Amino acid sequence: MDGSPRLAIRSVGALEGYREVEPLLHRHYEEIAKFKDLAVVNPDIERYAKIDAEGRFIGLIAENEGQVVGYSANFIAQNLHYSDLRYCQNDVLYVIPEHRNSRVGLSLIRQTVKCAREKGAQLMLWHAKDKTTLDVLLPRLGYEILDIIWAKRI
Repeated sequence: MDGSPRLAIRSVGALEGYREVEPLLHRHYEEIAKFKDLAVVNPDIERYAKIDAEGRFIGLIAENEGQVVGYSANFIAQNLHYSDLRYCQNDVLYVIPEHRNSRVGLSLIRQTVKCAREKGAQLMLWHAKDKTTLDVLLPRLGYEILDIIWAKRI
């Protein structure tokens, strides 16, 4: 909760979560996707479900008065290079524009971290598009740059 009785953040499984957030996926995609002709939104639901069945998925949905206003989907994994390191990697984080001036995003971030800790993660990883609200917020929450990812069509 963000202090508002109207906001609720709840955990969901991969399949249930997909069904609930599917209407927002295309909005999210249109807003942020960089290479739309290469990366067409088409979630591999079977792989999400397999990861969920293995206990390595964290799915959260934010609702305001029963309407889905945001979501966070994340994966728990052991690092291949640092095999003692268990981390949580955010896959997607989205809040509809009408709720970005509220605490929905911050509440999703905090709840994601809480769930990751409960699943034994020692490190939380977020990716943010340059100069977005998330890019500005993460350093304020104590996060630091670990890597920078650059992309080029090949």
